Amino acid sequence: MKNILVISLIISLFYNCQSQNYPVTSSEISWEKGDQVQLNLVLSQAKTVNGIEDEKYFIKRSFEIEVLEENDSSFVLNFEEENPMLVNISAKFSSINPDKSSYQRFARKLVINKDSKEFNCINSEEYAEIIQKSYEELKMSLDLIPDSQKTEFLDELEGQNKNYKSADESEVLDLVLARYRHDFKVDDPTVKIDSSANPFNLQRFPGGKVTTYAIKGESSRNYNLHVNTSYDFESYKGMLSNLTSGLSNAMSGLMPGDEAAENDIGGMMNQMMSQLMAQIDFDASNEIVITQSNHKKWPTEIMALNAISIKQAGKTEKVNGSALIEINQ
Repeated sequence: MKNILVISLIISLFYNCQSQNYPVTSSEISWEKGDQVQLNLVLSQAKTVNGIEDEKYFIKRSFEIEVLEENDSSFVLNFEEENPMLVNISAKFSSINPDKSSYQRFARKLVINKDSKEFNCINSEEYAEIIQKSYEELKMSLDLIPDSQKTEFLDELEGQNKNYKSADESEVLDLVLARYRHDFKVDDPTVKIDSSANPFNLQRFPGGKVTTYAIKGESSRNYNLHVNTSYDFESYKGMLSNLTSGLSNAMSGLMPGDEAAENDIGGMMNQMMSQLMAQIDFDASNEIVITQSNHKKWPTEIMALNAISIKQAGKTEKVNGSALIEINQ
């Protein structure tokens, strides 16, 4: 009888350990000191001009995250990654061999605020030094690039160097933290405005409409968490037209009594804005799907889909991108 009770207790303890549940739909972060996860990223992007493929690339990168410290207000992470500048350049220019670089991987120490879910780097000077040395090393590889590609190589290298100057930015970590920057309700969408969402860096842009919700997966333990961002560019164009009308009225007021001049100025400015708005069309969308299990502290998979298009003067450019992150924990 005692043996049966002991065996039952062991089975019960084992089951409870294996069945520990973590919050799935709330913004609470369940990480703990000592957590180690590996992230594998597959990134693809395609650009078309008037329906004809103009540019396409496919990149794989790996990351390792370790939770070094935890306190009441924050986590400290060791965030190790493959050198993004080296990976991107070698993917576009086959004569660059990343295995010969002295700066294949590097690590940042990042502090994540538990409330805001924002992060900053505490070894930014070390990071900046490595990025600069990697840039200089790649620039010395110019002789390996065919003459027909040298200008393109230098332009791409300068752009990459600017993109990775800031140690306080990481699109991959932002995707991981998207899981915790929202509360999710099962089959009940929540909508809010993100004033910082601005895919074209437009002036006075009102931001994007963010819709979040959760859907239970095939397994009772798995959930798909959705973060969808949409933009109302037609309303934005209308706002610009209203601003122009107000400006034309203000300028007309500088010449009181000259009704003909007032009408000329107002009509000319409104006509110019109408023509401009008719020639330009913007469109953009962003969707993030996060797979989370209630017995895992970290998401297991994140898929992000981005699409933007600009139509101007008879030319239509479209860029479609996807990022798939698998998290091994």
